[in-house]
Amino acid sequence: MTLLAQTSILSALISFSIAISIFLEGRRSPLQSHFSYFNFNITAVMVSLFLLGLVEGMPDTTLGSIGLRMLLITSLGLPVTGLRFFSLFLPDLEKAITRTLNVCYPLTVAFAGFAVTPLYKNPIPLALHSSYILLTFTLCFLFILLRFRTSDNQTERNRLRPVFYGGFITIVLFTLDLLSYSINWPYVFLGNLCLAMYNYYLLQVLTTSRAIDTTDFLGKGIILGVLSFLIAGIYWLLTFWVGTKELGPFFFSVLVASIVILILYEPLKIMVETQAAEYFFRRKRALRIQLEQLRRNLINVIDLERMGRLLMDTLRDSKRVTHASFYLLREDSGGFARINFFGEAPVANVDFASDASFLQHLQDNLNPVVKQDLEFQFTTSSIFSWRQEGGDIREEERLLELIRSMIQMKSEVCLPCISSEQKLLGFINLQDDRIDASYSQEELSFMMMVAAQVAITIENSRLFEKIKERERLAALGEMAAGLAHEIRNPLGAIKGAAQLLNPEHLNDIEEEMIDIILEEVDRLNGVVSQFLDYARPLRVGFEVIDLNHVLKRTIQLVEKEVALQHIEVDLSLDETVKPLAADAEKLKQVFFNLIRNGVESMPKGGTLHISTKLVEDLDPPSVQIIFEDEGIGIPPDVLKNIFIPFYTTKSKGTGLGLSICQRLIEHHHGSIQIQSRLDEGTRFTIRIPLKREGSAS
Repeated sequence: MTLLAQTSILSALISFSIAISIFLEGRRSPLQSHFSYFNFNITAVMVSLFLLGLVEGMPDTTLGSIGLRMLLITSLGLPVTGLRFFSLFLPDLEKAITRTLNVCYPLTVAFAGFAVTPLYKNPIPLALHSSYILLTFTLCFLFILLRFRTSDNQTERNRLRPVFYGGFITIVLFTLDLLSYSINWPYVFLGNLCLAMYNYYLLQVLTTSRAIDTTDFLGKGIILGVLSFLIAGIYWLLTFWVGTKELGPFFFSVLVASIVILILYEPLKIMVETQAAEYFFRRKRALRIQLEQLRRNLINVIDLERMGRLLMDTLRDSKRVTHASFYLLREDSGGFARINFFGEAPVANVDFASDASFLQHLQDNLNPVVKQDLEFQFTTSSIFSWRQEGGDIREEERLLELIRSMIQMKSEVCLPCISSEQKLLGFINLQDDRIDASYSQEELSFMMMVAAQVAITIENSRLFEKIKERERLAALGEMAAGLAHEIRNPLGAIKGAAQLLNPEHLNDIEEEMIDIILEEVDRLNGVVSQFLDYARPLRVGFEVIDLNHVLKRTIQLVEKEVALQHIEVDLSLDETVKPLAADAEKLKQVFFNLIRNGVESMPKGGTLHISTKLVEDLDPPSVQIIFEDEGIGIPPDVLKNIFIPFYTTKSKGTGLGLSICQRLIEHHHGSIQIQSRLDEGTRFTIRIPLKREGSAS
């Protein structure tokens, strides 16, 4: 094999490797695509030269004739593919290069006609053919020189300088190769080698999107050459070991193969990794897309029921969840209620009383809770202990409680929904029965983004409800002012007329009717007063008070009424309760309402337990007041509506008493919760912080 054939096949393989490496990139620019087409064209030309090199340039042989025709036809594509590439490489000169390209099309067709006729061996058409190609590329590099001289951008000049000089040297060497038979040029292989290096340099420029200086390029070239010779040398040593003594063709073949492998290695590796990830992680990618779409959809949702349905529908459609549930903090703050679910039904409520360990763990960690991790900790940890109010509980027992809670909720992963104030608003449970392994960290991160958006939606929904309530109360206040005037005027007239009647002229029945009229007028006047109290803006005057003293005074006001109902008051006051800033009269109103509710719930008598306690482990530290009766209890369907204004089950009630209580406590930045069981009794728990938000320490 001649040196021309060897360098031709080397240049062909390098050009082909460059073209393939660009195609393996996946996403590529039009500039990179046309550079790839240009290199495919060069590959075909170099293969033709290789065939000619095998017969030492003699076109009279069959192989030589085929090689020459191939060379003439394939080389005619170089002006077209080359100009297309350089028009994108020099966008400012695209119009000028395009005009040149329009001239090349008819010339290419004309020379192609010569290539398929017997005249293809004629020296004159061959000379014209070669001159056409060389002049076209000379013009390309003149365009580069023009842009280099006219550009004021130093970065662009640095990029164009080596491109011009490298192209110019390549053109000169190829011209010498064509004239080698006339001027006896012995280095006919240099043009092929220079073209291969020039294309490799352009590949580096296109893939790095910047100018490659000489040092960088030489460094890359040296690394490529050393690695190629190293691989080829190892192969030669192995063949030498088994008895092959000749270095020649074997070493050259391995050298060429090594260069091709090293050029293709990085893009091929990226492509294989991408395709493998696409194939093996298709479900994970689909889940990520679905969860991201869900997160975007939740941005425009304000209704919590719609949010729950959208959440469950998306998780069901993801094919990565077989059981899911969504729990939301109840209005009484006594626990979390199940809002939506699919799969096997989990527990309806998660209460602070029965699931305190789990809820505290969620609040403290603010991260996904994975049952598999808890089980692993349970099997490996037996050292640490955890202190809970009321005694010491070993770490293993705490972990068992957490696992038990998650089993009851049919949960493999629990995602907390945390407010902007770092409070637990709800949580999402997920489980996939089809696989034993837990969700990956990447999947959990996607899910936590959804949980964060759910928390934002919950906060927005509650804020929206508060705004609606404020607007409703404003409208109610305007209506109440007029309504009170319209009702109280005739009420006053009715009461006055009834009182003016002379009792001496009335019989017993008529006198009883007068008493009923006066009683009902007073009751209706009380309803109007309550209505006005609820509708008008609340004015609370804070001062430092002794809460125990306020509670004692309230009980003194009702003790006679309580005694008449055969009810005993069990008062337990914590003397360590500190003074706090509050409105004593408003708290008396709350205490009076709750005592009266307790009395009414025990028509056969009983004990009303009232206690205070300082709770310093809350944030912020608070005073806790409990009113607990032994009455008939409240049904669950009534309990969930107990604080809604105008909701009542009493024949003579207004439905505003507990609503006003809740409103007054919230104005003290506190909370009121209710727990009730039928035939066992009801407990109201009030917590008021010792320090109000924004108050001085």
